[in-house]
Amino acid sequence: MGTVYGEIDARRSSLFKAWRACFDGGSASAFPVAAGKAGRFSNPAAYLADECASDVLAWLAGAGGEADIPASVADWCRLRAVQETDQAHALRPLLDLKQVVRDAVGAAAGDGELALVDERIDALGRYASDRYAESREKLNQIRLDEMQRGEGLMNRRLARDRARREGDAV
Repeated sequence: MGTVYGEIDARRSSLFKAWRACFDGGSASAFPVAAGKAGRFSNPAAYLADECASDVLAWLAGAGGEADIPASVADWCRLRAVQETDQAHALRPLLDLKQVVRDAVGAAAGDGELALVDERIDALGRYASDRYAESREKLNQIRLDEMQRGEGLMNRRLARDRARREGDAV
């Protein structure tokens, strides 16, 4: 591992604070992360943002590859998909990570090392984009199934009511 990974690990606390602020971007009504303590059940959005940021920084500081991307990234993407946040806005914090890392360790790292970090962050972005798209697709499929069940129920009721009317007419 190069010196940039050591710098990321050494500055993980300050990187967390700087990058975690990116998760809070946007209007508070659209995504109320900042309000209250980040408890798993008391404020699950803030909890997932904290967990994702912490896990990703640990992954970025380590030697893990694309196969080792933390599961909390998928959880974050699923949350943002359920909140019906558009993909660009939902994944914006992951894109902001490049700049946060460059601001924190840019002077201590060479361009080649930063390029490798950028490649890992790009892989993280691709992974997150795929997880977000999968979550949206699953959510849309659930809604479609619900509509189809409702339509089937409505058709059965209409048929029953029609049979009753026809039975009364005879």
